Amino acid sequence: MSDPAADTSSRSPRFGEDHTNWMRALGYALLASLLVVLFLGVSHGGGTVSRPAATFAGLVLAGAAAMVGGFLGFIFGIPRARQTPDADGDYNENTNLEQMSDWLTKIVVGLTLVEFGPLRDQLIVAGGALGPVLIKGDAEIQTAVGVALILYFLILGFLFSYLWTRVYMATVLRRQNALSTREIKDIVAEERKREASADSDAIELVARYLEPETNPDDPMFRGLKGKVQAASVLARSIIFDRARNVRRENWLKPERTALVDRTIPVFQGLIAADPDGSYRNYGQLGYAMVKSSNPDWAEVQRMFETAIEKRPESSEFGAGAYEYNLALALVMQDPAFKAGTPSDAETRARIADLLDVGVEVLKLEAEKPLEDWARLNKYGPFADSQ
Repeated sequence: MSDPAADTSSRSPRFGEDHTNWMRALGYALLASLLVVLFLGVSHGGGTVSRPAATFAGLVLAGAAAMVGGFLGFIFGIPRARQTPDADGDYNENTNLEQMSDWLTKIVVGLTLVEFGPLRDQLIVAGGALGPVLIKGDAEIQTAVGVALILYFLILGFLFSYLWTRVYMATVLRRQNALSTREIKDIVAEERKREASADSDAIELVARYLEPETNPDDPMFRGLKGKVQAASVLARSIIFDRARNVRRENWLKPERTALVDRTIPVFQGLIAADPDGSYRNYGQLGYAMVKSSNPDWAEVQRMFETAIEKRPESSEFGAGAYEYNLALALVMQDPAFKAGTPSDAETRARIADLLDVGVEVLKLEAEKPLEDWARLNKYGPFADSQ
């Protein structure tokens, strides 16, 4: 039985095989013609032009003509990319080379048509200089041979470069584009994998940190704020809800102040991740600081001032509560209140304006310092007291 693999009589040619044969034939023709120029230079040189000089001149002019033709073939043969939306990619092919090819093609064709006469004259001059170097005889014949050789190498270089560009360059560009696309997809996939891992680590770490039985001084929690900051937007949203729930559940329980303290670095990490982001991060951090074991009232003031500044007018979150707690922070920093005397007019006016909004949602007596300040400054229900 014959081997089917060995029977190539009915095998269809592979893609590009015929083109490759044409290019091989052109390559042989180019090599043969260079040998002819080399032979003419060696055999004819002498007299006023030495053999090496004649050979060198012939090869240089032939090579220059082939290079010009090759450049034109490359410009004319550059493949066009199919510009279709790629649902899986974020990048389109760079078509600058194609645009340059279009422009240069139009320029070359236009100049050739417009300047055909001068170009023909320059070609005859070049042929007249090359012919006498390679052959002996009549001047017109020498010029004709020179012109023929220049045109021969020009056309041969054009065809070789054009075919190579059409047959191989599209494949090279497609392969490179596929490699680039795959590399981009690999990078994106790796980045998503890294983000998913970072998100999982951050959520799990915050959950463990906020558990009452966990030791907050455990070394594993030293990078808590950094992990929260590195988490994605979705993960930070989950972390925000978890920290807010812990803060709410323990906010009014003095015996659980330590749990409220634990939410502070979580909200600080959320703010560090997006300083210009949600005003609610600032509000929640301010709430946690108000009931912390050692409130920093200047920082509490900054948090609520920022939350109020960033809060949209249409938002109902924190409406009144932010103003109420900001008033508390101002009262706790007021030297006059600490001395047991009424506040100065400017401070009183600002605190009173905040309380006018805050008492609509929270009772004045909910915070003893505010009630004492109101009585001392004759605000609200104490306005008519003696």
